[in-house]
Amino acid sequence: MRLLTLGVAVAGAGAAGAACFGAPEIAVLSAVLALVLGAALNREAARPVTALAVSIESARSGTASPDTAGAASGVGQDLAAQLGEALAAAGLAGAARDARLNALEALVRHAEVALLAYDGTGRIMEMNLAARQLFKSGHLARLSDIPDDFAPLIPVLERLGAGEQHLVEGVRGGSRYEIAVRGTSYVVAGHAVTAAALVDVHRDLEDREADAWASLTRVLTHEIANSAVPISSLSETAASRIARGDTEGAVAAVETIGRRAAGLVRFVEAYRAVARVPTPTLRSVDVGVLVREVCDLLLSSRRDVRNRVVVEPDPLVAFVDADLVEQALINLVRNALQALECQPDAVVEILAGLDAQGRLLISVADNGPGIPSEALSRVFVPFYTTREDGSGIGLALCRQIARVHGGRVDVSSEPGRTVLTLVL
Repeated sequence: MRLLTLGVAVAGAGAAGAACFGAPEIAVLSAVLALVLGAALNREAARPVTALAVSIESARSGTASPDTAGAASGVGQDLAAQLGEALAAAGLAGAARDARLNALEALVRHAEVALLAYDGTGRIMEMNLAARQLFKSGHLARLSDIPDDFAPLIPVLERLGAGEQHLVEGVRGGSRYEIAVRGTSYVVAGHAVTAAALVDVHRDLEDREADAWASLTRVLTHEIANSAVPISSLSETAASRIARGDTEGAVAAVETIGRRAAGLVRFVEAYRAVARVPTPTLRSVDVGVLVREVCDLLLSSRRDVRNRVVVEPDPLVAFVDADLVEQALINLVRNALQALECQPDAVVEILAGLDAQGRLLISVADNGPGIPSEALSRVFVPFYTTREDGSGIGLALCRQIARVHGGRVDVSSEPGRTVLTLVL
């Protein structure tokens, strides 16, 4: 509006000037006024655009919000308002992204697994606290800076591909290490980056072994004390009764001592059975025949227990020690039968087959009450049992038999179904 008024004034000045000046002077004056008016118009038109440009630059640096006051025209104000809304939304998204990144960085930084990220030239871009503790050093610049004790790691890391796994062995400070290495890859700014996770499995295995020995020692101490203490007490009782001439009482004490001693011998023999599983004699075995023989031995006479046997494929031939596998299967079936005592509509299922990797699977399932959750992790501990008359060696022996075959025993349990599976 001000520019329109200025234009009218310029036109009026031109008409008045015509009465006072000649045509040439009027032409010059008109040209000068046109220039002044054009500059003013350009400044006024460019003002909202300039304000927006300044606002965008400020927003890019994260220091300001859009200048809606400077964008005086209606179009400029609309653009500035829309830009403000867009920047506000982007700011919220950026804040959420930054929060996620900060949480992820904290998780990686404090993870128990040692993590390294490096490029194709061997330059280490990132390493977390666990990696620094593993190598006992601050941030390493390159893979070649890894301490000499861990030198076997370097060529593995240099050739590590996505999804690959390796086991690297070595010695540091007189202590052996076995580091499992797993790799993945990603791209940053067009450059390939490899990320490696390193876990000292030797130390983990040592910790588990120490826990196992501590558990076994507690069980052995408990069982031996249960027999040794009564034997000691009964010996004193027998001696006292003999001194008093109580021959009958002395004989009864000695007989009790004999029973407790025999029980202790059985316990020791059971321990030897678990601790000294013989080396398997491998030969071609029809597992279907073996499974059906065990079923006939233990289940054919049990009218109170229904049984179901599935062997697929049939014949199912495997290279195993038939005697050891038969013993393991007998223990699994007996374990199922014990779980089904007083169970109405009791059922035992025996399934034998091969998994996708061609490994032999023999599973025994029952529909009993299930294994309590607090006992599930201890069912393979030697001499651990939840039954008053149980020995606690059946499942432990099964696991030992599986191990000498290079396999394992898996267990899953819930009320109404427990499954124990030999994987060989």
